Amino acid sequence: MQLKRCITFSLLLTLFTSTGCTLLQTENTTIYPKLPKTASPIVGIESKQIPTLSKEELNQSEILPEWQIELVGDPGVQLDIETYFPPEKLSFIVTFNREMDRTSVEEAFQRNLFSQAQEVEDLDPASILEFNWINPIQVEVAFNGEKAKSRSIDYTISPQGAFTKEGNRVLEDQKKITFRLAHKSMLYQIDKKGELSKPIADVPFSLTPVSISPNGTEMILQRTISYQGNDIIPYLYDLKSKKIVKIYPKRSEAPFWGNDHKLYTLTENSLIEMSDEDEQWIEFGEYPYIHGWSISPDLRYEVFLLSKSKDLETRVTLLMKDLLAQSEQIYENLLPMNDLDADHKQVFFPLTWIPNKNQLFIESFGTNKKDWLFDLDTGKLSEAPKYLQADHQFFELESPKWSKDGRYVALINSGIYSSEGKLQYDWGINPPTGALYWNPQSPVIAYESYSGDEKRIIQYNVDTGKTISTKGNFTILGWTPDGISLLVYREE
Repeated sequence: MQLKRCITFSLLLTLFTSTGCTLLQTENTTIYPKLPKTASPIVGIESKQIPTLSKEELNQSEILPEWQIELVGDPGVQLDIETYFPPEKLSFIVTFNREMDRTSVEEAFQRNLFSQAQEVEDLDPASILEFNWINPIQVEVAFNGEKAKSRSIDYTISPQGAFTKEGNRVLEDQKKITFRLAHKSMLYQIDKKGELSKPIADVPFSLTPVSISPNGTEMILQRTISYQGNDIIPYLYDLKSKKIVKIYPKRSEAPFWGNDHKLYTLTENSLIEMSDEDEQWIEFGEYPYIHGWSISPDLRYEVFLLSKSKDLETRVTLLMKDLLAQSEQIYENLLPMNDLDADHKQVFFPLTWIPNKNQLFIESFGTNKKDWLFDLDTGKLSEAPKYLQADHQFFELESPKWSKDGRYVALINSGIYSSEGKLQYDWGINPPTGALYWNPQSPVIAYESYSGDEKRIIQYNVDTGKTISTKGNFTILGWTPDGISLLVYREE
């Protein structure tokens, strides 16, 4: 089978920066100084220039083209998209391509700030917005969220209706940033005694934490870009440097961590490895559909689930690559086709490597579907034991979770079993309400649970039977690689 790799697109969005642009006033040809970069954490991006207009073009134009609005430090903010920002001071940079009437610009921003004026009679736009003119064509607009306070209305950053310096050209382009105020998420650690640390970081721009990398150095964040919560933009956040980059391109498929600590996403036609600079696309011409992929924790084996069609009558082929021996084996028509995922209209099989066994757990998803075990040594597929069969109500959440040493396996709907299938713990009065997280160094499992209306983080040691509980509305992101503490967050 021929493996096709395509290097396409840049991982990072090209973000507007006006460094080195030549800009003309309407009255003369003075070249303004270099403009500040507004997203310094971004590396390897190209500069986008504002078009240079001649005097004749300026005199004939009635609408100002290519003016820009940016949020300082945020590489993913989009115009004309409803989003959320924290209730703090935000710095927006607006760049025009000709000199503007400053009073007109400031009045336009204040006039456009509220889209629901009847709900904000007690809010004065002049107290919420501050202006700092960097040069004749660029102004910093500071939004003071602490004075705005209200979280139930839309705020709009837009200079629509402003005039140029000559006073005879109106800014008619309706480009704008629309947002609401939202809580910020703070990161904490909970140690093995259940004690909560002081905040270790705040997540920028009201982004939502999703997962931490296996080596504990990076975190996937996401932004909701509609108030209905249907669309997201993923980000990558470096926990040490606090730098944040937008993961490119925007897709409905969520990024995930591989066992090799790299970032991937899976479409119905491609596995995409998301590196710092380029994307590596892996496709198979003979099998146009990819239904699952995983690399083993020891980085020796790589498995693809492939098919020639998405029809339910089609059977899925398994491709196993031995990365050490540089060989591959194809098992044709091995699996029955899974059901379509309701959200993405795609067919995926969650895959889990069983520690200390050369076996792969393959979870089916759909009505009356069975889960499977694939033995890499024999190439045989068998039905998983009854205690491992998931309920298939929530995609991936019911997948069995094996402890690091493979001695125990936990299922969210039943309890913790030995590797031989004997029930060790049935959750009791502290049933999990979310994902399960095994400590990488000891037989301790952590999860979120509710007791009445009170949320807790539970740590249960299977060997000792000891339970440790931490009160608070925290969400688990994962263990630190040394197993000393849990990384959690909560909105504040």
